[in-house]
Amino acid sequence: MGLDDHDCDGLAQEVVFTKVHTIDVDSSNVRYSVSSQPARYQSSVFILSSPKLSVDDNQRSELILGIQDAVDKRLQLLTIDIHKGGQFLVPPRSGQIPEIHSNTLRVTCGQLRRAHPVVDACKVVDGDLSAILILSEGNDGRRELSIQAPWLEKTPITLPRLLLENERSLQYIGRVIDRDVRQRRSEALDTANGIIRALRYSRMGGIVDVVDAERRHHQIQIQLQPRNPLARKVLDACRSVLPSSQSKKILPGWWQAMMWLQAEDMQVADTEWSALVIHILSIVLVLGGAEAAVPTPRRPVKGRRRPPSGSFGSMNNIEDWRSLQLHETPNALGCPIWQQNRGWDWTSDHDDDLDTKGDFVDCKFLPTHIQYTKAYLASSIEGDVPRTAFALSSAILQNTENSYSAVWAFFIGLHLLLEEQKLDTSTPEYATPGIAELRVLMAQIARWLRWHEYASYYEMGLQEELENRYDNVLAIEIPQPQSMGKSYDVIEWISTNLTGGERTDFLTLAFARHKGVPDSSRQSPTDTRWDLMTPRTHMFKGFFSKLRARNDAVGIVEAMHSSGIDVRVLETLPEAVLTPLRDAIASCQARPPSSWSKDMLKLVSRSDITLMYEPNMKLQQRPFNITAPIHIASWDFRTICQTLDEFNSAGYDDGEGTERQAVIRALFKEDRRLNEAQDLLSTHRPRVVRLDPEPGWTESQYLEKQKELVSRVATGTLAIPAGRALLYYGLRYPLLTQKFHIGGFNLNCITTGIIGIGLLYCGSQHRRMSEIMMSEIEHVGEDESPEPLRSECYRLAAGFSLGFINLGKGKDLKGLHDMRLTEKLIGIATANKKVEMVQILDRAAAGAVMALALIFMKSEDHIVARKIDVPESIVQFDYIRPDILLLRTVAKNLILWSQIEPSFEWIAQSLPTPFRFRHRLTGTIILKSTDLPFFSILAGLCFSLALRFAGSGSLKARDILIHYLDQFMRVSRIVSTKRVPQFDRPVYDEELARSNARMCQDILALSASIVMAGTGDLVVLRRLRSLHGRNDSSTPYGSHLAAHLAIGALFLG
Repeated sequence: MGLDDHDCDGLAQEVVFTKVHTIDVDSSNVRYSVSSQPARYQSSVFILSSPKLSVDDNQRSELILGIQDAVDKRLQLLTIDIHKGGQFLVPPRSGQIPEIHSNTLRVTCGQLRRAHPVVDACKVVDGDLSAILILSEGNDGRRELSIQAPWLEKTPITLPRLLLENERSLQYIGRVIDRDVRQRRSEALDTANGIIRALRYSRMGGIVDVVDAERRHHQIQIQLQPRNPLARKVLDACRSVLPSSQSKKILPGWWQAMMWLQAEDMQVADTEWSALVIHILSIVLVLGGAEAAVPTPRRPVKGRRRPPSGSFGSMNNIEDWRSLQLHETPNALGCPIWQQNRGWDWTSDHDDDLDTKGDFVDCKFLPTHIQYTKAYLASSIEGDVPRTAFALSSAILQNTENSYSAVWAFFIGLHLLLEEQKLDTSTPEYATPGIAELRVLMAQIARWLRWHEYASYYEMGLQEELENRYDNVLAIEIPQPQSMGKSYDVIEWISTNLTGGERTDFLTLAFARHKGVPDSSRQSPTDTRWDLMTPRTHMFKGFFSKLRARNDAVGIVEAMHSSGIDVRVLETLPEAVLTPLRDAIASCQARPPSSWSKDMLKLVSRSDITLMYEPNMKLQQRPFNITAPIHIASWDFRTICQTLDEFNSAGYDDGEGTERQAVIRALFKEDRRLNEAQDLLSTHRPRVVRLDPEPGWTESQYLEKQKELVSRVATGTLAIPAGRALLYYGLRYPLLTQKFHIGGFNLNCITTGIIGIGLLYCGSQHRRMSEIMMSEIEHVGEDESPEPLRSECYRLAAGFSLGFINLGKGKDLKGLHDMRLTEKLIGIATANKKVEMVQILDRAAAGAVMALALIFMKSEDHIVARKIDVPESIVQFDYIRPDILLLRTVAKNLILWSQIEPSFEWIAQSLPTPFRFRHRLTGTIILKSTDLPFFSILAGLCFSLALRFAGSGSLKARDILIHYLDQFMRVSRIVSTKRVPQFDRPVYDEELARSNARMCQDILALSASIVMAGTGDLVVLRRLRSLHGRNDSSTPYGSHLAAHLAIGALFLG
């Protein structure tokens, strides 16, 4: 959509320009390109915006328009003063004529200032602060780089050693010059000798390109403000409480301290914070006079090591200890962070003797930085560093009447930052830099100013003990403005106002600024420029100002919401402040006022009421009894007992529908899929089937066919209860005295009992039970009965039990190493077998495989996984049963749990190499027994995938399993080969493959249902309904059982 789009009638197509100021072209020397050099290199224009607190009026701001003429080496600066009225950007009311001066924006241009000669200049932006980087040239031809701005003091800068590329490298793509650079990595550029020619490509973050005499671009970064959040807050607070004439020297002073630390190579933990501490201490020390500030300081020890020798052994030990203390306890921490743990707090008792020695006292944070400050001031007097600290001190002492107010404002600005930190518990005390560093700094300043009440207040909870020998460094007499009270302690102030005491106003940065500036420049009380520096203090000031109208619980919550106190703020408030606010919220939770908005209801944790505000949401009306409840007993003892007997005698299925109707409507309100599943798994309703007679049948033959059909339907019906158990899982919690009918029960429960032992000792690694289960698995008997006790089913149960006892403990078999558990199980599962023992060991193979799978589940043990995996050779498949191949595939993937992926590529890579080209199973059109290993391994992979994503509802895994379920259903229904009438029997080879494909089909049905367990997925349900409706004679009981288990798992619980 543009200005020429006539379809948008509501968009005005005119652009109105307003002339603000006119600059004479002749005097500005701005010209167009008259030479080969482009015009954009002859002149450049940039605009700077002033910080919020650079002027003393909150309704006024400044823009600096800079025009740099590179040909005439002239920089012109035009100050644009913008003053907005009280109704700026507020539209007039309907029917009211707007006033001329109520909502106007007044733009005033100041005098055009010119600087000459200026070789080049550009704008430097670092965060929200901008300045001008000027490359100037003196009368003697020497050049200088400096940072200037109306809100900053002029500060010269020196370039560091600039990095160069290796021109002899094969990766060098720049130009090659005819000189030997000797593969130098750095080069020092002297600004004064004119090697810097231009400034180009200024970007965010203070990044500027410096162009040298050979037109090479060197990228430098100028840091205008700290990256440390606390250091930036301290500098902003100091700048905000001082007048603009004094605050402009704060940041340049910090720059000078940073450059001094880097030049002297001082060993500090945090350069930005140390420079800030040195800068603040220097300001306070200079207040006592230059002579008192610099009493011939001792040169601080640098971070360089002396060569080891016998005479310097003790000195090296002291330097090593100082380096250790510097990094272990940075920035005024009393002890290392690790030493505050309960496991190591005993070590702090042994450090008391070392801390009292004189050699190790000076390695602490504050004594070290006092020495650094003295050295910094000494170098400033000698002329190495510009005297920024002395300039700031002289600016404070210009007016004797306001000197004390300026010192008090500077001190209170730092004090209010400490009080703001009390209202936020998310910042730990041991964080560095944090509350402890600022508190110890304020305590030392209060000692120097002889404000003992403040010093005692800051010393409470200090980790680093202050040294008394530094108290006499500064000799200055500044009277304390007033004693500390409720206006200085934010916790006490909030407590007094909440408990109904005498309400007083708390100090703010704005108040400190107003008290430190002359009366003529005081700001409006509605100034909100300090809200971001101490946001929580301003929140509570607004909270108490709105609380005066209404002081009950509703009024407290409304005042909290209007002042900006939300849930996030409440979570990080200290307990002393949070408790009364939580009480008010709890009082309003039961019955909040109907006029509250959604945000206020969210504040009291009643977001459920906001549903009434949704136009598409309707509350479900529950049925209720109009009759008022009464408490008169209407039943006697006999009636109650009879009712209880009737309830206990009710069948299991009688009350299922009524109890689950609410769940059915809530979960599956769009269709009747759950009702359909209940009908499929119902046994108290007869199944209706129809057998249409053929014309050649007699009545007796028709009756026999009906009997056969009924017997086949009965086989499927007997498999229903297991699936119904999953469907109604957790439906009822019966009483201990309640009767519960149990149907027919098989007394041969030895197999179930042995699994129960495994569940009882699950994860315990019980040695005795592990020995018993292992002996049952590997037992070799001579019983020739058709159903021996230790049959394959029994051994499989023992394998499950052994796996449960040592579940997931494969890497740490405590007390079981002498049993050689892993070697025995791998030997039973995979080793070559003697001919005379094949029958016994084949029965134990399944149990051994499942025991290994459970013991090493999720262990990522590649050695065990490789041994239990199916062999790579197809010839060996003839000697392994297909169902054992399936179990070994599942066991291998359960061990390598994290490598299972829901993709066809993973299935193809997991198959043996000869089967990989058939991994989609779409090319199988005939049944043959040679495909039994392929079917079994593929079903094992799908079952492993289902176990990995069981209950996740993953559509990607479901689609893969549905694909293979459809393919196995197709394969199991492939028509047998036609034979001559005298041999009208199915081919044994084909029926063997069909039986295996049917088993794989049942496994895929279970796999798809456990992935989508509890979701009632319609895609899976359609396949399961088809499997439920089978009534042919070839479908065994196990296939019916698998289909009904899958339906129950799909609607689990």
